[in-house]
Amino acid sequence: MTEILIGRHRRKPLGAIDDEAARRIAESGRALAVTLDPDGGWWLEAPETVAEDDMVGVYRGDFAFSLYRDIAADMKHELTSRGIA
Repeated sequence: MTEILIGRHRRKPLGAIDDEAARRIAESGRALAVTLDPDGGWWLEAPETVAEDDMVGVYRGDFAFSLYRDIAADMKHELTSRGIA
């Protein structure tokens, strides 16, 4: 799997980014990592290829609505912990 850019911080609303992440993960049928690069890019990647500094979390599930809450909370936490929020 190649990385999938799902949005850029402050260029796309965070709610749209986490919604897209949840939908794509649910559709994939496998565990995927959500990452945030130093330039503000939000990505979906195979967990085994992720740089530790970029990791937000690894998620798996069949229903986007149940993934959304966890992803949204983790993304907000990541922005706060990096001092970006």
